[in-house]
Amino acid sequence: EFLELIAAVEATAQRMSPSPRMVFTGYLPPLDRRLPRLLVTPDPGVLEVNLPPSDDIHSAARMLRRLYQHADRLNLRAHRYEHNGLPRGSGGGHHITLGGPTPARSIFLREPALLRSMITYFQHHPALSYLFAGRFIGPTSQAPRVDEAREETLTELELAFKNLPDNQTGLLWEAGRRLGHLLVDVTGNTHRSEFCVDKLFPEAPLEMRLGLLELRAFESLPTADMTIVLYILIRALATHLHQSAYHHPFRRFGQTLHDHFLLPHFLEQDLLSVLGDLKNAGFYIPARLFQPHYEFRFPLYARLPIGPGHIEIRQALECWNVLGSDPGHSTARPVDASLDRLEIKLIGLPAHFLLICNRQYVPLLKLEAGNRIGAVRFKARRPPTGTLHPWMPVHTPLYFRVIDTDSHPYQSIAVFSYYEDYSELPPPLNRAQTDQTKAGVCLRSEDSRQRIARRLVVSNDMEPVTITPEMLASQIMNHTDDAVTLDLRFTS
Repeated sequence: EFLELIAAVEATAQRMSPSPRMVFTGYLPPLDRRLPRLLVTPDPGVLEVNLPPSDDIHSAARMLRRLYQHADRLNLRAHRYEHNGLPRGSGGGHHITLGGPTPARSIFLREPALLRSMITYFQHHPALSYLFAGRFIGPTSQAPRVDEAREETLTELELAFKNLPDNQTGLLWEAGRRLGHLLVDVTGNTHRSEFCVDKLFPEAPLEMRLGLLELRAFESLPTADMTIVLYILIRALATHLHQSAYHHPFRRFGQTLHDHFLLPHFLEQDLLSVLGDLKNAGFYIPARLFQPHYEFRFPLYARLPIGPGHIEIRQALECWNVLGSDPGHSTARPVDASLDRLEIKLIGLPAHFLLICNRQYVPLLKLEAGNRIGAVRFKARRPPTGTLHPWMPVHTPLYFRVIDTDSHPYQSIAVFSYYEDYSELPPPLNRAQTDQTKAGVCLRSEDSRQRIARRLVVSNDMEPVTITPEMLASQIMNHTDDAVTLDLRFTS
């Protein structure tokens, strides 16, 4: 009926002189697999584009490249620049849906064991949840992991998995009904979950019975090629887990999830483990294809030579919590975007070299070949939307010091500072940068690596260390053996 209506309107328009230009508004046509649709919807700060489904990876890649090409002609980008000059994703999601040509042929309805395998495998590998996501991650994000949203979810999922059939029992709604109330965020919203099953086979509305699984923990990436690599990874994982069921108990990460797996090193190692599993199953994806994702997500601020080795400082991830809503606010909810995190690696340095930040000991975890890793969590800014602790001042600039604990008193081996914004830089470095930023040319005209490098300043100040062995021992006692993060909020 809809096509007949369009044909009648078209025939009428052709008989008119001159033929009018028309824009259709109102209700969308009924869902029908024979009628591909491309939806463009304005969203705050971005345009949301929903592409029609593809039968294979090649057609999906062609369609995606054409989308990026047309967007480029309109001066639209899938990335942006922050106030400090760092390139970031657009902030919009790039959700990936998997299914079949019809609901009845959807692999997730015919073989619910695949859904169980994917949920378990993603829970075992935090890199799949964090490495390709946007900046807004964590328990109150739009795609929390199954072990982030609610404390009891893993136990409840294990109970549901015991009663989930491996193959179709004749009831297409089996998987969705058994898992739908568990794959939710902290408020019970089924649409705000890493695994969204509200388009699988819900009770209502009937038009949402599409047999689709939506993976939501992905952000729009700067280039089409980076996104295609992600498509290949997800397709290979789904195929591998369909061929070899992954039925294992969930991992209880505890504090390690947000202490270790918000750092680039552990996420990279976890992704290499995933690629190793795929290679053993016959799906070889070179690790070098993910280097652009790694460098974009975790820019290297500096590699400082120190004695026999060097130090690497990279951007890490941080969870931003949703703030409480005030009366009179809109439906949008602000988040606490004040926190940030850095990863610091000590490579080739002796064990008696320790790292101090703002006069506090940074816990260091031993890695392979005697290298060590630590992290600093700090309040970087005061966003206008508010913070969890508005009374707390920002901690930047961060003052780092590598000390030699074999010397008495302790001696400084290296001193360097991290600046969150150009305006914090000591003169004369800050003046030209601030002027250019105000003029609106700094963020796009200056090379990205130069912008990043200027956030870290090495000092020649080797004044005596004021930390005593007793103070250092007391600070070390405050950290567990496997901890890697110094949280400056608790040392203010």
